[in-house]
Amino acid sequence: MAKKILLLVYFTTIYCGVKAQTFTGPAGEIFKARIIAGKLSDPWEITYGPDNKLWITEAKTYRVWSVNPSSGSKKLLLDINDFEKFPPAKTKGLPQARLMGMALHPQLLKGQPYVYVAYIKGFPDSNTTGCKVNKGGCIAVTAIARYTYNASTQTLSNPAIICDTIPGSNDHNGGRLIVAPVGAKVIFFTVLVIWAPASLTMAEGLTTHNKLQATRVKL
Repeated sequence: MAKKILLLVYFTTIYCGVKAQTFTGPAGEIFKARIIAGKLSDPWEITYGPDNKLWITEAKTYRVWSVNPSSGSKKLLLDINDFEKFPPAKTKGLPQARLMGMALHPQLLKGQPYVYVAYIKGFPDSNTTGCKVNKGGCIAVTAIARYTYNASTQTLSNPAIICDTIPGSNDHNGGRLIVAPVGAKVIFFTVLVIWAPASLTMAEGLTTHNKLQATRVKL
């Protein structure tokens, strides 16, 4: 289902675009909300970039967009939907998150034009059902890749795999990326993997894959 992005700004912000709605916060502060962009498929990561644009990942389509928060105009930066070939995505709508976290290098426009993304690249048994028998769920493999940003063409290219052995799941799978602010030579990735079947007994069993883990990768 396509989702819309709302931007909340203080009421004193200059009005532009369509008529905005106003909201009052718990401390009496007044906010104004307006629709910036629509027709985005399952937006997952929303990052405000140094180019004053919103960088957005679409979880189900493996696409990265740049959105101008003032005009609402969109530019497709990356489309890697070739990764959406494994059966669960086609037949069951799973995994729930495919292209997940994204992190911009702190010096993106100053000589380090790198953008990092995390995505599910497949399953150990993807040639059949995408699941391992008697393992309490479908075990996915998550990868972190670095792309180079071309500011002139506003595109991401030249992928370089940083790590491609991070375990994931088909259900309740999600993750975020962040580049260390000091030195920018380490990237952190957190992933939540929970396979929760209808049976509570099974969900608490030893064969399920319920965990929160963090991965630290040196760049």
